[in-house]
Amino acid sequence: MILSGLSLTIVLLAIASGLIGIIAAILLYAVVRGYPMGGKRMIEIWEAIREGSKAYMSKQIKTIMLFTLGLAVAIAIMIYGIYTTAMNVEPLIAAKEAFLTGISALIGGGASVAAAFFSMDASTRTNVRTTEAGKRGSLAALRVSVLGGGVLGFSVYSLSLLGLSILFLAYSLLATGLPEMIEFRMILDALAGFAFGASLSALFAQLGGGIYTKSADIGADLVGKVEAGIPEDDPRNPAVIADQVGDNVGDCAGRGADIFESVTAETLGGMIIGWVLYVLTGDPLFLVLPLAIGAVGIVSTIAG
Repeated sequence: MILSGLSLTIVLLAIASGLIGIIAAILLYAVVRGYPMGGKRMIEIWEAIREGSKAYMSKQIKTIMLFTLGLAVAIAIMIYGIYTTAMNVEPLIAAKEAFLTGISALIGGGASVAAAFFSMDASTRTNVRTTEAGKRGSLAALRVSVLGGGVLGFSVYSLSLLGLSILFLAYSLLATGLPEMIEFRMILDALAGFAFGASLSALFAQLGGGIYTKSADIGADLVGKVEAGIPEDDPRNPAVIADQVGDNVGDCAGRGADIFESVTAETLGGMIIGWVLYVLTGDPLFLVLPLAIGAVGIVSTIAG
């Protein structure tokens, strides 16, 4: 264990803040579900959109995770080869670093698709309730939509902070007795796999969801406006359901995965810069400062 004192305390507080953020997301989710969904016809349309969104996300998650698993194995093999040949690292240490990086990539990919799924689920449940609230006025609709957006925001950022903090703590427990400076650098190298896995999943979520969104949108418009001569988003056009599914899986789920990847990369980037400052000053607090900032951000958002 190479973490101690204030640095260890900050990492533990970051984990606690991440859990608090998840709890806040769950509570907001419960509040959103408490709002009325409207009449029978609205619920029928909502169920069709939600069923299509879940079917797409289920297929996408399986595809992404299978690809991420294969890539994680390839990354581990490649890192082992680089460490043992180009860097002359002992095989046992190289194997540990390769394994941790591969595991990090797999966990990062899984966390990213989880963020995408939470985003899709929150959006589909919020949309119909926002529409119903709109009957009472724009302020009521805005309130419901903001609460639904809060579910996405808290869950995505808290998942990122939790993942980085827990892995940083866990990898610190697996220190092999090398100089502290080198140990921290190898931990950050392994954590880079987490960010890479998140980026990979976000890439596929954005591309896949975007292609589906545009295809469904253009297809619905062609059938409705050009062939049938009816207005856009007319309920008589069944393709409108696919269009709305595309809005959820592309604009909402894809955006959730993209935000997860962005906040993960910026936090890890800050930790890598902190390692440089740690080398110059000998103070490991610079390493965990980005985690502290994230923890304060979650608590401040809840308080605000």
